[in-house]
Amino acid sequence: MFYRNADYFAFVERARAIGITVPIVAGIMPITNVAQIERIAKLSGAAIPADLQADLDRTRSDEAGAREIGSRMPSASAASSSRAAPRAFISTR
Repeated sequence: MFYRNADYFAFVERARAIGITVPIVAGIMPITNVAQIERIAKLSGAAIPADLQADLDRTRSDEAGAREIGSRMPSASAASSSRAAPRAFISTR
């Protein structure tokens, strides 16, 4: 799980460096629930960036606010990348 494009691309570069050549598909999962994304991050070992965590903390009791942040994040991430992932899928659940 990655919250920043740079982390995804670094992972792909490490995989390529050791000979992995299959496509590495980027998954996009919009945040819909603060507790859920924190639980997923904890289970996966992924660190939530401080700026995103601050936004999530502000919307902890506001599910609509969390969804707003969660829907902006994947779009901003895709738009900010100068290198596109070869494929991506969007998870809605």
